[in-house]
Amino acid sequence: MKKIKLIYLLFAVMFVVVSCSEKDDPTEPTNKTSKKLTFEKESVGLFYGETKEVKILTKAGKVTATSSDAKVVEVKVSEEGDKLMIKGVKNGKAEITAKDGVNTVKIPVEVRIIELAVRETETEVGKNVTKLVVIEKFNGDASKLKVVSSDESKVKAKISKAIIENQENFKDKKEMSVIEVTGVEVGEATLTLTDEARKEVKVKVTINNSLGLSVTSLNITDCEVHDFTIQGGSGEYKLKYDYKVLSKKSYSGEPNKYGFIAVAKGETEVIVSDRNDENNKVTLKVVVSENANLGSDDKFIVNCKKQLVLKDGVQLTGAVVVNDKAEKVSSTVFKGNTNVTSIDFKNVAEIGNSSLQGCTGITKLIFRDLKKIGYPFGTSPGELALKEIYCYMDTPPTLGSWALYNMNFANVVLYVPSAKLDTYKASDFVTKCKELGLKDENIKPIQ
Repeated sequence: MKKIKLIYLLFAVMFVVVSCSEKDDPTEPTNKTSKKLTFEKESVGLFYGETKEVKILTKAGKVTATSSDAKVVEVKVSEEGDKLMIKGVKNGKAEITAKDGVNTVKIPVEVRIIELAVRETETEVGKNVTKLVVIEKFNGDASKLKVVSSDESKVKAKISKAIIENQENFKDKKEMSVIEVTGVEVGEATLTLTDEARKEVKVKVTINNSLGLSVTSLNITDCEVHDFTIQGGSGEYKLKYDYKVLSKKSYSGEPNKYGFIAVAKGETEVIVSDRNDENNKVTLKVVVSENANLGSDDKFIVNCKKQLVLKDGVQLTGAVVVNDKAEKVSSTVFKGNTNVTSIDFKNVAEIGNSSLQGCTGITKLIFRDLKKIGYPFGTSPGELALKEIYCYMDTPPTLGSWALYNMNFANVVLYVPSAKLDTYKASDFVTKCKELGLKDENIKPIQ
C-alpha cells in the first residue's frame, strides 16, 4: 500500500514540474513583447516655430514622449495616440525619448533658423497711397512679426494678411503675411522687419506722388460691382479699359472711387492715369470668369448688363427664341444673319439700333415687353421679307430717334392685344407705321 502511495506522489510531482516548465519557458513570446515601437521617421529636421507630425507605425501600448531640452524642442502625443507632435522652439539640437511601456525609442531632432525674406527690399509708394510688401519667409508665428518705420512722418507701416497672386500666374492666389506701407509725405524712410527668431530685414521706401490702387487685380466671377479706389496724383483720373469685357461705374462725390461690372468673359488690363500727368499711371489686372452672367442656354449668354450675347461658334437659323433673362439685344447678335426667319424677343425691352441690319430673311417679329423702338434694321434696310409683327404689350412702344427709318410696311400685318386695339391705333407707333405703308385693315387683334 505504501508503494502505491509513493508511486502516486511521484506522478503528481512530475506533473507539477512539467506544468511549471511549460508556463515559464523564456523562449515563448508574450503579448507585450510581440510588438516593437516604430515611427515613420528615425530623425526630424524642422524650422524655428514649425510643428511636424510623426506617425506611430507600431506600438506595444500607450505611448509617452519627452524632450531632452524643452527650450529647443517641444513634443506631445496626439489625442488619438497615433502620432507625435514635434515643435521647434529654438535653434539647436535635442533628443525625443518615446516609450510604450515595453520599448524605448530615441529620435534626434534639429531645429534650424531660416533667413527672413521679403519680395522686395526697395520699393516706391505714392503719397497717401498704401502698397503691400509681401513677406516670403519668416521664423515662428506670423503674429510675432513686427515692423518699425525710421520716420513715421514719411512712411507708416503695419503687418497684416492679404490674398496675394503668384508672380508667374496671377490667377493663382493664396493668403500671405504682408507689410502695409503707406506714404505720408514725399521723401525716404527705412522699414525694419523682425520675426520671432529675431531675424531682421530692412526695406528702403521712397515716397513720391505716383498713383496707386487699393487692389492690384480683380477676379470677377459674378454680376456684383467690384469697387476699388485710386490713391495719389492730382485727384483727376482717366481710365482706359476694354468695354467689351467690362462696364465702369463711377460714384458721385467720390472722384477716386470706381467699380467694374462684368460684360463678357476675358482677361484685360485697366490703365489708370492722372489727367494732369498722363505719364503718372498704374495698371489693374482683371479676369472675368465665364460664370459672371445672369443665365445661358445652348445659343445665348445673358451678361451682367442684361444684354443678349451670342455664344462663340453658334450659327442662328430659322425660328429663334431669345433667352427670357435678356432685356437688351446688342448689335452683334443678329446683324447680317440672312438665315433667321423669325425672332421671339421674350422679355427684351430694348433693341439696339442696326441690330437687325442685313437680316433680310426675317418674316416674323414677336415683341412681348418692348418699351422703345428705333431703327433696328439700320438706316438703309433695303428689301425685307418681313410679313408679321406681334406686339403683346398693353402699351405701344415709344419711338426713338430715326424710328423705323426707311422701312416699308405695305405688306406687313401688325397684331396687337384685342382689348388695346384702339390704344394702338391712336399711338405714335402705329401712326409712324402707317406713314411707312401700313394699311388699316392690316392692324389686327391677336387671337
